[in-house]
Amino acid sequence: MGSKQSFPKSQNIAKEIKIFGTNTCPYCVNAKNMFQDMGAQFEFINTRDNPQKRDELSKQYNWDTIPMIFVDGKFYGGYTDTKQKILSGELKI
Repeated sequence: MGSKQSFPKSQNIAKEIKIFGTNTCPYCVNAKNMFQDMGAQFEFINTRDNPQKRDELSKQYNWDTIPMIFVDGKFYGGYTDTKQKILSGELKI
């Protein structure tokens, strides 16, 4: 039985957080939950509604999986990568 991950509360440093993914992807759901738990505002873009955008971003950033997380226009990777950067203090939200 694992305990729930604890994330730092948002300091409202990030001006814009975008998550590109789907509602059925477990890592996408985890990313949304992480930002919600932090109290951070974010925009979720469902790539099922816009597969061309996903293809475009995948090619541009050489990233094949979802979610694709952007903070203030910078690509930080997927859920696991972004979570590590937040927990290490490298990325402040």
